[in-house]
Amino acid sequence: MVRSASLPGSSPHKPAADGEPSFFASAPPPAPIHPFPGFRRGNLLRVHMHNFLTFSNTTIVPGPRMNLIIGPNGTGKSSVANAVCIVFGGHPRLLGRTSDLGGFVKHGTHHAAVTALIYDHSVPSGVRSVSRRFDTDGNNEYLLDGQRCAHSRIVADVCQRYDIQLDNLSQFMPQEKIAEFVNLQPHELLTITIRSLGGSERATTFEQLKTLDKHILTDQNELNHLQHRLDNLQEQQRANAEEVDAYRQQQAVRNKLQLYRRYMLCAEEDAARDAYAALLRERKHMEANLNDAKHALHHATSAPVNHKKQLLDAAKQTMRAAKEQSKTLAHPLTRCNNNVETNNTQLRSKHAEYRDAEYKAQQLKKAVQLATAKYERARQQREQVGDVNIHLLDEHIRHIDERRNKVRADIAHHHDTNAAFERDRSEAARNIKIANHQLQQIADVRWGRIKHLSRWKRRPLDQVATLVRDLEKRGVFNGHVYGPVGAEIEVSSEYHARIMEHVMTGDFFITAFVTESMRDANVLLEECHRAIRFRPNVFTSPTTPDDEPDAYAVERQVPARPVDDPLRSLGIVDVVSNIYKAPAAVQSALNAQLNLHNVHVGTERSAAHECIDRMKWEDAVAAWYSPNARMQLVGSRYDRSVRNLSMDNSFESITGRFFAESLFAQRQQRQQLINQIREEEGRMEAAREKLRVGMQRIQELEQAKRQIEAERRDKEKRKAEVKRSEDLVKALERQVEQAKTRAANHDVEGVRTTIRSGIGQLENKVVGAIGDMVDVLEQSVKAIGRVDEAAIEVGCAAGELAAEQRKHESSERQIAEMEESYKEKRAEEKVARRDYKRKVEKAKGVITDEDWKEHAKELSELHSIEPSELEERIAELEGQEQGLGTGGDGMIAHFEQRQRKIEALRREMEERQKRYGSKRERLSREKAEFLSWLNKGIAKMRVKFSSLYERLGCAGDLELINAESDKVGDLALQILVSYREDVGLRAISACANSGGEKMCCTMLFCFSLLLEEERMPPFVVVDELNQGLDPNNELKIMSMMFEDAEKEESPQSFVITPKLQLNMPLKTQTKTHIIFNGMVRGKEEILAAGGE
Repeated sequence: MVRSASLPGSSPHKPAADGEPSFFASAPPPAPIHPFPGFRRGNLLRVHMHNFLTFSNTTIVPGPRMNLIIGPNGTGKSSVANAVCIVFGGHPRLLGRTSDLGGFVKHGTHHAAVTALIYDHSVPSGVRSVSRRFDTDGNNEYLLDGQRCAHSRIVADVCQRYDIQLDNLSQFMPQEKIAEFVNLQPHELLTITIRSLGGSERATTFEQLKTLDKHILTDQNELNHLQHRLDNLQEQQRANAEEVDAYRQQQAVRNKLQLYRRYMLCAEEDAARDAYAALLRERKHMEANLNDAKHALHHATSAPVNHKKQLLDAAKQTMRAAKEQSKTLAHPLTRCNNNVETNNTQLRSKHAEYRDAEYKAQQLKKAVQLATAKYERARQQREQVGDVNIHLLDEHIRHIDERRNKVRADIAHHHDTNAAFERDRSEAARNIKIANHQLQQIADVRWGRIKHLSRWKRRPLDQVATLVRDLEKRGVFNGHVYGPVGAEIEVSSEYHARIMEHVMTGDFFITAFVTESMRDANVLLEECHRAIRFRPNVFTSPTTPDDEPDAYAVERQVPARPVDDPLRSLGIVDVVSNIYKAPAAVQSALNAQLNLHNVHVGTERSAAHECIDRMKWEDAVAAWYSPNARMQLVGSRYDRSVRNLSMDNSFESITGRFFAESLFAQRQQRQQLINQIREEEGRMEAAREKLRVGMQRIQELEQAKRQIEAERRDKEKRKAEVKRSEDLVKALERQVEQAKTRAANHDVEGVRTTIRSGIGQLENKVVGAIGDMVDVLEQSVKAIGRVDEAAIEVGCAAGELAAEQRKHESSERQIAEMEESYKEKRAEEKVARRDYKRKVEKAKGVITDEDWKEHAKELSELHSIEPSELEERIAELEGQEQGLGTGGDGMIAHFEQRQRKIEALRREMEERQKRYGSKRERLSREKAEFLSWLNKGIAKMRVKFSSLYERLGCAGDLELINAESDKVGDLALQILVSYREDVGLRAISACANSGGEKMCCTMLFCFSLLLEEERMPPFVVVDELNQGLDPNNELKIMSMMFEDAEKEESPQSFVITPKLQLNMPLKTQTKTHIIFNGMVRGKEEILAAGGE
């Protein structure tokens, strides 16, 4: 129930047919309406919530100034602040509750929506509409003036345009963020103050000044670095200057030495040309002398030698004629010799034929003897075998075959039996395979829950669990690591599953890992960040100061109020720490973190009114669950006798979807499959045993079959041996008869007579051929004698020719020596010519016209000296070059490169100095302007803040610290308070000041920001800012706020409070909204009193 005034000029909202608000449809913007008196640009005109948290269809119509939202705890007051944050694109984490947008959808529904109307006189309709729709799956969309748009457009066209700062605690302060305000650092307080006083523009200016200050510091460091580099380079230049001068002198000597060496090539060319010319003249003179000597020798020896040569040629002609006659007699001699050889060959053939006939007669005789010997041996062996009956052997073989067939039948029978056993074994193996497949499909229950939890919470918890398992195998941890917690917990009922999901609201505990020591927790965080770039939630079970498990602390985790008979009579049945199962370390860690052992579990009766009244006075009972809600007793810090009940109906919307699925069924099915596998394995083992026995019997039968077959082979072998010996005797008898027949058929004497007659005839032919051959030989001897006489004449003529030639040998030797000298001189000439050509090529272009122009004097002087003197001067210059050092072109290049770097650094430093000075000037100008504005704003705030504290009877002040610092980032704002007369002003502290003092400081600081006239926010939302205040201070501060709301410059504000004192002076500009949503005790009486 929400009681508030309706929007002026508008009708009450009616839901559409599908359950969604009618203004959620994509329609044109609202039609023009009359201006709203008292409202400013950016004020909220209406906030509508559909299926949002506990609201089904509710509209809040605020006033232009103070809007006081009142209602008991758990009735949905904070839902209004949550709706304002959600509709303007704020992230759920700004609310400090949950980061899941789907958590704001009402239980039992899937979709939710929030719509806000903003006043803007600059648009034709005067109103702008902003809507946000979302569901439990995390999907959401925005509508601006009825049209879909992106989140970025909401930020640009709405938040930035109307200066809505949801992340500024002075403008939007949810209930869960109030405690953070006092703990803010001074520089964070200053940032909030700047955003509140000057809006986004001044906040941006402040950030730009800090960035510019950082850039100036960076530029200063870079300038110092450049100056250091420049000094180092200049020092290196000064150190290398002397070496560079020495090298330049050496370079001058080297240039002169190169000129001398080049001119030396020209001098060598002239010397080579002169040497070649001299050798050419000598060679031509020797050639003329050699030709004259050869001509004189030829004239003296030509006539006598020619006569001797004619006599020699005549003698050779006579000797050739004799040789031709000798060759004519050679042909008859060859024919005679061939006849003799032919007859001899035929004679040798007849002798060989005679020997073959003799050998054949001997072989026939031996064959008869050998066949007779073999026949006798075979007959003796057959007699040794004795008289064996073949038919008896066949009868024995038949009996053996019958025994073998019987054994084969037994083997076949046993094979059939084993086949049945094999079928049993195969069927058991197939059943085991099927069961294993089903077992794999079920998988590990805990690992399945980890996978489900990773997908649900969208975190790599499965990767962390795998990493933990690997690290434990490597022995990295001292103890065991459990988790995630959601995979370690098991409950037995849906009711208990809802409780566990409620007590572990949020992602921290349900996705956290539990270690048994702080050291293991740190190791786990470091390894996860290094391996998967993710840091999981980790907490530790109770430990001792030595980081060991604390058994004493675990033993102390017992309920402060055990479940006794008085509690059982009120419907309490147990405590939360007993309704779930988990490892001891996980359970002790959860008890230490969430105090689960002191939260009781009840039945529906524990939620009855009479039981609740009695439970208020039961000692050590602070909270308990019923199937529909969670009850909590809240005491007052000022009055110990006051114990109020806070009922959380949101517990009814908890599904328990993660813990509701019991693991017993899966584990039971898994165990059944394991038992089935064991039974089938036993059946398979029995079949294997039977197969083994059957195979053993088959092996025995196979052995018997092999023995029978061996016996049969022996009989067959005996039979074959007898038959073979008889066949052999008969065959050898036939061979003896055949050998005797062949020997009788062969006529040895007739063959001998025929061969001897042929031999005699051939011997007579050989004798006649030899006589013819002797006659031809005598004629050949005579012809050879004539050839010898002609040869003697040739020798005499050759001797006379040689004697004539020896008379002129000395002259020929002299000519040969002259020819040898001529050849040597010609070779020297060729070498000189090649040397001359080579030096001409080397000297070509060595001395150019430019060289003659540049070094005319030196070259003229060198032209007049000898090459030896030039070589001495070159040696002298080489000595000077070596004495001037070992520098090189690299040193000069480095020197010149370093000089160029120095010039470039100087130019760069000049440019950087200009930019640095410009930035310094800009920072000084903008900083002075910004500090002037900031000092004025803080001065006004100081006056208002001090006056507000004076009205409370206390003292307070604001101080801008580090204002004289050169760094803009050092600026900070400090709050100074004093709540006692004997204590001066001092900075507010989270540990030195009480909760009420901190709440009082927070309210007055935010109130003083709201009173600043320079910038007025479109609206301010404060959720239960008065918590922790005593009645006196609460009355004073709330009275100030109501009085300020009467001023014209007061902003639109939403103050949410669960309580309101009866004597609170409400003003005309204060609009009260009473929220009474849900089933709350006393609601019926209040509704009746209000007329509804």
